[in-house]
Amino acid sequence: MELIEKLREFDNKEGYSLSYDGVKNKLQPIMQEIIQNGEKYLDELHNLLNNEETWSCLFALEILKEIKSEKSIPFLIEFIENNEEGDYFEGCEEAMKTLIATGIPSINPLLKEITKLFEDKIYLAFLVGALTAIKEDEVFDFMVKTTQDYFENQEKYKEWFRIEDFTYHFEVQGKKEILPTLIKIYSLDNLSEFEKRELKSTIEVVENPEEYYDKIKKGTWTFKDIFEKSSGKIGRNQPCPCGSGKKYKKCCLNKNLNF
Repeated sequence: MELIEKLREFDNKEGYSLSYDGVKNKLQPIMQEIIQNGEKYLDELHNLLNNEETWSCLFALEILKEIKSEKSIPFLIEFIENNEEGDYFEGCEEAMKTLIATGIPSINPLLKEITKLFEDKIYLAFLVGALTAIKEDEVFDFMVKTTQDYFENQEKYKEWFRIEDFTYHFEVQGKKEILPTLIKIYSLDNLSEFEKRELKSTIEVVENPEEYYDKIKKGTWTFKDIFEKSSGKIGRNQPCPCGSGKKYKKCCLNKNLNF
C-alpha cells in the first residue's frame, strides 16, 4: 500500500499543473518496483481504474500493460466501456494496448462482450481494436463472419457499425482470403467517401503490405492534402489517413488544426 500511495502522490491540484511526462519521470522508480512485484499489487491497481480523472489511474494502466495479468482483463474491459464515450476516453487507448499485450487470454472475454454489444447495436472502437489486433484464428473467423454478415445484411448495421474501423486489423491477421469480401463491400454505393478510402487502404495493405508501405515511404502527400481529402470528418480514434498506422489524434490532428 505504501507504493500505491506514492503512485497517488500527484493526484492533487499541484500535481495536475505538471506535465504527464514530468510526473511519469518522477514516479518511474515506483512504477518499476510495482511492476517487478506484479501480482502482489493487482487489487490496488484495479481499484485505481475507478478514478479515471487521476494521474494514478493512467499510470496504473501503464503498469498493468507491463504485468499482463489475465486477472486484469475484466477490469480493462469495464474501464473502456465506462470511458470510451466520456471525457476521459484517452485512457482507453492504454487499456486497449494492455488487452492486446495480454494476448490470447483476452480473446474470449472480448468476444463475449463485443458480441453482446453488437446485439444491442453498440460499437466501442477500443474494445474492437483490442480484439482484432490479436492475431489468432478465432479472432480472424469472427472478423470474417461479421464482415460477410455486414455485406449480406446492411440494414442490420446501419447507423451504428463502423466497417472501416472493424476491418482495419485484417492486416494484422495476415490472411488474404478476406479480400473478395472486402472488395465487394468497397463496391457498395451507400459507403461514404471516408469509408471507401479506408477500405481501399485495408485492401491494398492486405493484398501486398510491402508494396503498400513502400508507396507510403515514397509518397508526396502534404498535411493540407490529407486534410482536404478527409473534409475534416475523421474521428479522433480512427486510423490517420496519412497511412502512419497511428490513431488520427496521435498523428495529424494537431497539424490539421493549423490550417
